[in-house]
Amino acid sequence: MKADIIITEYNGRETLFLLEDSHLTRARVRDRDSIVGNVYTAKVVNKVESINAMFLNVGTNDYLYYPIADNEGRHIFLKHGKTDKICVGDEILIQVSKDPIKTKKAEATSNISFTGRYVVINRT
Repeated sequence: MKADIIITEYNGRETLFLLEDSHLTRARVRDRDSIVGNVYTAKVVNKVESINAMFLNVGTNDYLYYPIADNEGRHIFLKHGKTDKICVGDEILIQVSKDPIKTKKAEATSNISFTGRYVVINRT
């Protein structure tokens, strides 16, 4: 079976089409406001002991909330200090698990998953 993924803009919105053996099998309009599922290299910028969480910078205009207890033992370190625990200044690989809501930050996880039949990795 031959499969093609076509990504284009239609009516000002990004649209994805899946063609299997030259037949359209799926079409999906991508929601640009959502960042859920995005994978980033993040730098730990703050640790808040009272809520057992960290705040991460991924190069966007806002920080991500990273609960330590939910991710204990699953940190994917890219740059790590000399201790065995995650610390301010460490760089980790994360995936956004929840969009921001009102005053709450978007939430990140180290449990990275790619779901679906096909995966497209864009290296920039």
